[in-house]
Amino acid sequence: EYHREPFAADVSEGKNDPIYNAHSYHTKVPHRAIMRYILHYTQPGDIVFDGFCGSGMTGVAAEMCEDSNAIKELGYHIDENGDVLQIENQEGEKISKVVSKIGKRRAILSDLSPAATFMSYVYNKCSYGKQLEQLKRAIEEFIRNYKWSFFTLKDSTNARLLADEFRKVDILNQEQVNSFFRKYSSLFAEINYLVWSDVYICPSCSSEIIYWEATVDNETKKVRKDIVCNSCQLILEKKELIRAFKSDFDTSINQLINQPKQVPVLINYSIESKRFEKEPDEFDLILYQKFEELNLPFWVPTNKLEKGVKTNEPIRLGITNVHHFYTKRILYLLGAFLSEVNVDIWLKTFLHGSVLPKLTKMNRYMPQHGSRALVGPMANALYFPPMNVENNVLDQFNFQLKKILKALNQYDGNIVSTQSTTDLMIKDNSIDYIFLDPPFGANIMYSELSFVRESWLKVRTNNESEAIENKAQGKSLFDYTQLMVRCLKEAYRILKPGKWITIEFSNTQASVWNAIQHAIQEAGFIIASVDALDKKRGGFHAMITTTAVKQDLVISA
Repeated sequence: EYHREPFAADVSEGKNDPIYNAHSYHTKVPHRAIMRYILHYTQPGDIVFDGFCGSGMTGVAAEMCEDSNAIKELGYHIDENGDVLQIENQEGEKISKVVSKIGKRRAILSDLSPAATFMSYVYNKCSYGKQLEQLKRAIEEFIRNYKWSFFTLKDSTNARLLADEFRKVDILNQEQVNSFFRKYSSLFAEINYLVWSDVYICPSCSSEIIYWEATVDNETKKVRKDIVCNSCQLILEKKELIRAFKSDFDTSINQLINQPKQVPVLINYSIESKRFEKEPDEFDLILYQKFEELNLPFWVPTNKLEKGVKTNEPIRLGITNVHHFYTKRILYLLGAFLSEVNVDIWLKTFLHGSVLPKLTKMNRYMPQHGSRALVGPMANALYFPPMNVENNVLDQFNFQLKKILKALNQYDGNIVSTQSTTDLMIKDNSIDYIFLDPPFGANIMYSELSFVRESWLKVRTNNESEAIENKAQGKSLFDYTQLMVRCLKEAYRILKPGKWITIEFSNTQASVWNAIQHAIQEAGFIIASVDALDKKRGGFHAMITTTAVKQDLVISA
């Protein structure tokens, strides 16, 4: 016999877990949250399906249902028979209630996005063992070879002299580079990050206005709302400024490009454990220029952006190809990493992908936030800010490596497929439980936002059956609804009779909420409960009205 009551859990728990943080992905649900659902609805040996698997957390959750420590961390107890117990207070007495049984569940994971299924595969792959140690040693060697690329002078007094000498160095000649930096090693410190500022044109006098100089108070680090032109003293708002552009010949695509003009304005660097800040000096500019003048000796993606809802913003700025998202120095090091680090290809590419979001020109710098001025890229957008950060690539590799070493445990492996959930190669009535966190209307343009990541993977999303609203793809709310109906009909077909599906919902549009309810019921499911993720349950009719879209919901059917 099988009987379960509807279940809702807080899906935000576990966001500080190393597994969650080893690799980012859009709207990622922590595996610790999904574990609660799987424990509630399944028994050991059951098969779980997730057709919008993202980074594969459902698979990780299924595996970890056999990990007693992981279960105990959720607040459950385990008895000598392997029963998972929930301790509840009833009229002042503690009562033990059996909620599940410890043991592995199997998972079938599927997603339309190759970026998603690549992450899922690595998270759910069998034991890595020695490969992780090999990766660690390879990264240490890579950092030793290239740490000079983010050096700056501790004291800028001799910057001009050293800049003149460094002009003669060929940075592709490792011997020349090593000789120079060995000679002056005591004069250099490591850069943590550089801040770049857009340049604008005053509409009154046509003078250049460096956004950083015009808006940031050097003493307080606060950003002024009014912008004053240093030449004519005109007080302006940002929307009144004219963006300055710079033309260059792009040797990677053999075209003349016209992109926003930027200048480096601040360097944050470390001496031992202390951090300092300085304006870029002549040596910093020469080192950067050396990279800019390179014909890159390593492969990097140069894919052209396709017109879309989100991609139109960078295209409007002349950022038309994937490699334009990065400085030449960062491109050089990302290419060198893929070319020179000779370890397991899956692990290497997983680490490489995990650092990409922190290395684009979309990383915002907001000095008014003090020590947290490095805000990162804007979520679910391709936005290029007026002040952006060039992070030290080597630091990012090291930082993410530590997370990955903690995250990739000895899992036994699940099935991962790159395909549409509208047509699954799975037998009828063969799945014991389904957990879905699908796209909702136009809230996230997954394939557009994954374009840069997938260009590095050399495999792109086939977005023909991508379940979103998207004008560029010619998909309306009706098209989205029909695609979701097809996906949920497939889910209904493969799920065993009497078994449960959980759908996480997050969207503020009543029309999308109505569409998803229609799709669930059209597929044949019976909605049993709709619960807010803060665990507050309202009356059934209250929860299925359009007001419910103001919060994240869990639909049990």
